[in-house]
Amino acid sequence: MIPGFRIVCLISKELKTKILEIMKSLKKEWNNFKRKIKSKEIYLFLDLDGTLCPLRRRIDNVVLSADKRMVLEKLNSLDNVSIAIVSGRKISDLQKIVGIKNLVYVGNHGFELQGFGGQKTVTFLKKFKRYEKLMNKIKTNLEKTLEKYNGVVVEDKGITLGVHYRQITQKMLKEVKCVFENVVAPYRNNGKVLIRSGKKVWEVRPPVNWNKGRMVSWIFAQVLKKRRINAAAFCMGDDKTDEDMFKEFKGNRKVCTIKIGKKIDHSNAGYYLENTTEVADFLKKLYRFKSRKESV
Repeated sequence: MIPGFRIVCLISKELKTKILEIMKSLKKEWNNFKRKIKSKEIYLFLDLDGTLCPLRRRIDNVVLSADKRMVLEKLNSLDNVSIAIVSGRKISDLQKIVGIKNLVYVGNHGFELQGFGGQKTVTFLKKFKRYEKLMNKIKTNLEKTLEKYNGVVVEDKGITLGVHYRQITQKMLKEVKCVFENVVAPYRNNGKVLIRSGKKVWEVRPPVNWNKGRMVSWIFAQVLKKRRINAAAFCMGDDKTDEDMFKEFKGNRKVCTIKIGKKIDHSNAGYYLENTTEVADFLKKLYRFKSRKESV
């Protein structure tokens, strides 16, 4: 045995146990939550990939199951529940995958918004619009330098870019990352872009303090301010970018933050669900309860 290996393993196991002690299972805590949200209007802020839909090797192969679409439609039909899909994808992609009208859609990690306050068209936040020309230039460079790597996808989202490498081998990852870094380094070093990493993706964004968390926080604040309602919110996500939502609401008793996934090494979320199936089960329970088909 390698000296110290067993100690490291034990420490890691102990750390994960402590994290899971802090992060409670939403599935196990449901009965407690029912009492807390009985008379409250509910706002759901739901990530798509890895939360509502299982992750796929190709981003264009992601599909929302009929079962999940049905429960979302039922929830959205209730007067006391509102839903926002919050994703790194473009809103046009979200609409194709989810296919439900009258939802709020937050795309591009918070740089796009549709459906909130009766908006019928996609709204790019105007102060970020000027970055599209720069992103197009970087996209062209990335496509040119990465085209020889089969399985690397450069996703153009207008204000942001996503470089997906889920399909490449681990052996090629180091080389692809080096090529990516060489292209973006001059822009990052000059403060023209920010680089964020997620699950098998690198994100190129404008150098501004705006993200999923800031957008969702703004939406929820507007709701509470304008309508003066007794409300509670649930924020769900599986990736590093969703931590922005969890950080934004940390300590906020009106908001329950939920990390999705079995392997949880660190998170600012207060609760967890293990997979997309548990997410679907939770949504079904919520519908039965808020439609008064299940008592406390």
